[in-house]
Order: sequence, then C-alpha cells, then structure tokens
Amino acid sequence: ISIMEEHKISELNNLIVELKKLKTNKEETSVEILKGNYVIKNIFKKMMFEAKPQSEILYFGLDEELMESLEPIYLTRILKHFEKNKIKERIIIKENSKKLAYAKTAKYRYIPNELLGKTAKIIYQDTIIEFIYTNPIYAIVIKNEQISETSKKQFEIFWKFAKT
Repeated sequence: ISIMEEHKISELNNLIVELKKLKTNKEETSVEILKGNYVIKNIFKKMMFEAKPQSEILYFGLDEELMESLEPIYLTRILKHFEKNKIKERIIIKENSKKLAYAKTAKYRYIPNELLGKTAKIIYQDTIIEFIYTNPIYAIVIKNEQISETSKKQFEIFWKFAKT
C-alpha cells in the first residue's frame, strides 16, 4: 500500500469515528399510532417486553375499569409479570374510580374528575403512551428521552397534589 493510500485509509477511519459521535449524540424520536380493538392488548405486550425489571411505570388518568373490561386476561397477565419482575406502578386516577385490588405493585392517588378527560398517559423509561378513549381507542407511542423526562416531571407535580 502506498503512502497516499495509507493516508486516505487513515482519513476515512477518522471520518468514521466522527460520524459515530454525531450519530450517538443525536437523540432519535419515534412516533407510532395504534388504533382499534387490540390497542390495549398490544400496549400491554409492548410494556411486558420493554419495561425493565425493578423499574417504575407512571400512569396518569388510566381507566382501570375500561382496561379490565377490554382485556381482563392480558391485564391479569401483565400485573403478574410486574409483580414477578418487581416493577412498581404509580397511578393517578379520577376520584371514585375503580382501583384494582389485585394490582400488587401499584400505588394509587386520586385527583378531581374535571382534571382528567377521555385520555390517559403511561410513562416508562424513554416511552410515553397516550391513550385516547374514543371508539375506536387510539394509542400514540412516543419514544424520546427528553419528552419522557418532561412527562415524568409533570407527573411528579400531579402526584404531590393528588389525594391518597
């Protein structure tokens, strides 16, 4: 190999290193929209696959009664999975809403009904899932670390003011 070729190879290797740095510094954002009868089931499967053991999942506005009526089998399955993997849940729901007695890893708090509409939010790791409780049900799945961190901070504010 000539000196000129060695120089080109060296320059290419330096360029590859610089490109890798750029790639790792740029945070990716992905957005996925789910719609229809199997939205809840698919979200439960996603959470079982992605949620890390001993992590925490935050829920805001979840309609436990609706979840139980639409996906009783998967709801039971995911709660057992959370218990086995020591995944904690903190859930903010409307006053006088149903709380699941068999959700062993869950802590509930309540806020006035008028503060929650026909939506819910699930936050874990770098993922935010927005449910829209219409017919059909929609879920918007956003993966982005900064958006997730902002959503977690917002959740903490509501958690402080929610009633036990």
